Amino acid sequence: CFTRYTTMYGATVAIQGKMHNISLYVRAYFVQPNARWNVIRYLLASHFIFYWSLKRRMFDWKNPQYPQDPGTFKDICHDVLIPKGVLIPIEALALQTYKGNKHKLLFSWS
Repeated sequence: CFTRYTTMYGATVAIQGKMHNISLYVRAYFVQPNARWNVIRYLLASHFIFYWSLKRRMFDWKNPQYPQDPGTFKDICHDVLIPKGVLIPIEALALQTYKGNKHKLLFSWS
């Protein structure tokens, strides 16, 4: 169990570092603030969705560490992504109805 934890911790720290590197790259190569935000916000949305999906899987597997239901994909869109300004409602709706890999769709938008 501890090995699983340390592996996951290492992976999340690596993801955080890569997010930081990408944001610096975007800052260096995109002059307009709106262009920067439109690239980064889809990456942030993918980041939120990734961690939500981990919680969802752990809850579905009846893991006692995750007794609280993280909700549906619609819930994360309306409770987190839209209020934080990461997605607008029409984008959230498009993601909800999309049957493929949501991360790839977000990356294609950025």
